[in-house]
Amino acid sequence: MLSEREIIINKVAQEKLTLDDGLQWFKKSDPKEHRSILAWLRIYLEQSHPDQKLIEESLGKVPLKPTMTPIVLFRTHPYKAAAMTACDLPDNELEKTFITLLTLFKYADTRRREVFCKGGCIHEWHNLDKKANISENRLLTRIKKFFG
Repeated sequence: MLSEREIIINKVAQEKLTLDDGLQWFKKSDPKEHRSILAWLRIYLEQSHPDQKLIEESLGKVPLKPTMTPIVLFRTHPYKAAAMTACDLPDNELEKTFITLLTLFKYADTRRREVFCKGGCIHEWHNLDKKANISENRLLTRIKKFFG
């Protein structure tokens, strides 16, 4: 069963929730969990297997100024090193890091779905709309209530 974190992040990546919805969820989550959320998001990004070219193209779609620290890190370092460093930035940079990582994951996972999962796959996170088990339905109900 997918966690709330996995469902929300993947729903944003699949445009079933907006980036603003994802950011609201991040802001409302326990601040003590922010670094953990970013660490998982970094892992999801790595598992989507982006190449440096895709990262560079996707950076232009991040809805932040290009001079923001997380974006500068990705423009000046290989993406794995940039992602690790971005997750260790001071607390006042974490929202920008979340926006950056989530945007990069959205485009990397979209490419993965279009290329590697074309025609369907068994990845649970790519099949969020398929019939869910009872526990997942309860979680989805909580998420829907959260977003109104």
